Amino acid sequence: MNVIVDGKPAFIKSGSSFEFIAENRLFMGRDSYTLTLTFPLRDCPQNRAIFKNLERMDMSKNKLFYDCIIQSKSFSTVGSLLVTGVSETEVKCQFTEGRCEQTATNPFEETYINSLDLGEQPSEGYFTPREAWGSINSGRCEVALPWINEAYPLEFNNGVTYNDNGYLWAKSVSDGSASRYNPGASGTHRPTTSPEPSESMSARWLSWQPYLIVIAKRICDAIGYTYNFADWEASDYRHLIICNTLPSNWDNNELRHYKSMLPKWTVSEFFEKLELLLMCEFNINHKTQHIDFQFTKSALEKIEPVELDNVTDTYSADITTDNNSCSYLGVKRLAYKECDHSMQPYYACDWFIEDTYASKYDTLAQLVEANKKIYLTASDGRKYPAYGKNASLYEMQGGAMIYDNVHMLLYASDVDTYFVFRSIGTEAVDGYRPGGYAQIYVLQPVNVFGSGCVESDDVENEEIEFVPVCISDTYVSADDDQGYMMYLSFSSYQENDTVESSSEPNAVRQPLSSSKIEDGQKEDKSEYYNVIYVGFWDGTVPNEGKTPYPMIDTVNVTQDFTYFSNHLPDLRLSSGARNIQSQLPAIDPKQKFKFSFISDTIPNPRAVFFIHGKRYVCEKITATFTENGMSQLLKGEFYPII
Repeated sequence: MNVIVDGKPAFIKSGSSFEFIAENRLFMGRDSYTLTLTFPLRDCPQNRAIFKNLERMDMSKNKLFYDCIIQSKSFSTVGSLLVTGVSETEVKCQFTEGRCEQTATNPFEETYINSLDLGEQPSEGYFTPREAWGSINSGRCEVALPWINEAYPLEFNNGVTYNDNGYLWAKSVSDGSASRYNPGASGTHRPTTSPEPSESMSARWLSWQPYLIVIAKRICDAIGYTYNFADWEASDYRHLIICNTLPSNWDNNELRHYKSMLPKWTVSEFFEKLELLLMCEFNINHKTQHIDFQFTKSALEKIEPVELDNVTDTYSADITTDNNSCSYLGVKRLAYKECDHSMQPYYACDWFIEDTYASKYDTLAQLVEANKKIYLTASDGRKYPAYGKNASLYEMQGGAMIYDNVHMLLYASDVDTYFVFRSIGTEAVDGYRPGGYAQIYVLQPVNVFGSGCVESDDVENEEIEFVPVCISDTYVSADDDQGYMMYLSFSSYQENDTVESSSEPNAVRQPLSSSKIEDGQKEDKSEYYNVIYVGFWDGTVPNEGKTPYPMIDTVNVTQDFTYFSNHLPDLRLSSGARNIQSQLPAIDPKQKFKFSFISDTIPNPRAVFFIHGKRYVCEKITATFTENGMSQLLKGEFYPII
């Protein structure tokens, strides 16, 4: 066996052995590593030349790594050697490769994405709405879609109107009350320069949403790493935008930097969390300072299956009733992080779907036709608004009306989507029961971003912190309705400015330094967002004449009960292309088999294994090494593929 450390031959301790574990990263997120390798120093000048005068003091200051190659017959692997212990006579180390090396040598543990220079929102030039909504295909790095701050739902940001000439920027209103929008922002509320609708607007008066792939590339640039995101660039996921944004009327130049709208995540956390959203893998090589991207499904398809012919007669099987004993990603409950916005209860309600009877339709067209708004005529000639041609009316005490299906859960099989009726307001109806007002309903898709199973202790959760942005209606009245729009909810920075306690002319006023001391130590500024809201935008206005908004699902039903599908992917977890079971082999997590087999190399643990005519997913393979090389008897742990 050869062990090459920093390009020089090294020798492990005579009579010692170590285990080499090759894991499937879909279980614990690890690749390959060893248990302790011991390198003697006494009477071994080769090892002394490599490790020189290592002392315990060196280890206490920082981690010590060396480039390392392990070779034995037809087996070879390249990684890093981490020093774990030092004495006068020997050095103890651990070998890491792939994901394990990436984690062990991670230089990004305290590098936060909201502290990096990621550029800022455009501030030069004038844009028409169509120009500001351009696609990444046309070279745009960001877009300026209309949105609403949930705290002030009547004030639109990047608002537009529509007339015969197309889209115009809407009239902007400024009352100068900066503190009402952002108590912690410095400066004053910027007055508008466009009191009436206009064809173009200065970039400075708009708030922008950057493309996710653009920010990912800028993070790589900021940390000095090259990257290859070709597969991402060629996919529809290049159209994902980061919807986190802040009002343009906050007169604080720092807030126009894209880092200001990001959570306080480390660089490593950013890429780890992004892997769950995109079902992908970022392979980070800290030695070459390079990051490669690949979709997990594509990566697995490129790995040749392995047939184990030389399986020994000895094997064992562990049977359990606990799914949590298996750490395989494909059996976890993937769920979006719960967010504080008005549509969150509708976006994810697995509990409601499981416990509620649904009225089912074969197609969405049938569901819409059967439940759209109609008017029924009573015996006294009064018109009653109802939803559905076959809606039955019942007069209850007090004149309240109940219609069939308005209180029902509905389901369309062809689009695999549940709906409920959701009221967005009321309308005046002449002669209609006491009060004269009826509810206005829309068909609201529900649980489209649920996990597909109710949360329980039997299944381990994996939380995704890139979450679908909130899309909701803007209905105020029939004459004041912009359709659906993007809604955002964010926090404010902590108040950091010293405020004088009295304006009396004879009051005691401390100088600035004394005032700061008396006020005490201030908390660090908080983040505006603790998640990253995302949606798809390819430059196509989904409902011409209404306000554009990013796509988060392929199924869209408008307020007037028309519907359309878009060609972009959806963000669903329980169905569609992003369903975890469609990405990874499905296994029985309650059966683990342990096989021993003969091999002169270690097979790729990510491959599909054929053993005795059946297919298995491998969790890990363990090999034993001595100074004479790798033992040919290997041990593996496997789960049967369903």
